[in-house]
Amino acid sequence: MLMLTPGNVSDIKAAPSLLEHADRMPYLLGDKGYDADSLRRSLREAGAVHVISGRGNRKRTIRYDKDIAAATSSRMPSVA
Repeated sequence: MLMLTPGNVSDIKAAPSLLEHADRMPYLLGDKGYDADSLRRSLREAGAVHVISGRGNRKRTIRYDKDIAAATSSRMPSVA
């Protein structure tokens, strides 16, 4: 599933719609705009793996599968 939101909408506001499909997706790939502990927790409960990098101001480093993130981002079309 690919979900695009307007540029002026916070990414995390799209999370509830994504979670509706969490039981059918093995991974949720998101940028730092989706960096929220509550979202990660909900994804784990739904059986999905989060591939979301943490924001730079986090006190604890967020672990995620960088190989999946790199492999996926190299196949995504660029948007100008």
